[in-house]
Amino acid sequence: MGRSTVQNYFDILVDTLIGYWVPAWKLKKATKQVKHSKFFLFDTGVARTLSGRLPYPPTQEELGPLLETLVFAEVKAFLAYRQLRYKLYFWSNYDGTEVDLLCETQTGFVAVEIKAAVEWQKKFNRGLHLIQKDLSPRAVTSYGVYRGQRQAHFDNVSILPLSTFLDLLWRDKIIS
Repeated sequence: MGRSTVQNYFDILVDTLIGYWVPAWKLKKATKQVKHSKFFLFDTGVARTLSGRLPYPPTQEELGPLLETLVFAEVKAFLAYRQLRYKLYFWSNYDGTEVDLLCETQTGFVAVEIKAAVEWQKKFNRGLHLIQKDLSPRAVTSYGVYRGQRQAHFDNVSILPLSTFLDLLWRDKIIS
């Protein structure tokens, strides 16, 4: 199957609102960064159904992408509902450092790292620290979202359980 054929299939998914592209954010011209967009389906159930995995519990490998899909879908819904025209991005460089979600708002940037882990590790903050440094002096509010239960704050990053993040998002405390 040729590249243009595959692109046409993705275009159909976008046109029918089944999926969407999230472009890569380019921080600096001098650093090697991932430039291609990521594709997300609008719903985690659709992703699991298409993979034939719906009747089975998610594997550890599936949890990360499923959680990312869920958070992106909620943030997209929030932005649409609030009629905010902010664009969503991700950032990743070739050494594996990444920020899963980046949104430029009127007051600065919101950066979110999403992990399926139940314990937050400081190493998860690496991409968020790079974003804060590279976007300085512009304001960057950084969040870590995970499957754990405890909130924490260290190294200029607010660590939030998924449910807390979503609650704060819809109460206009994350993006405004």
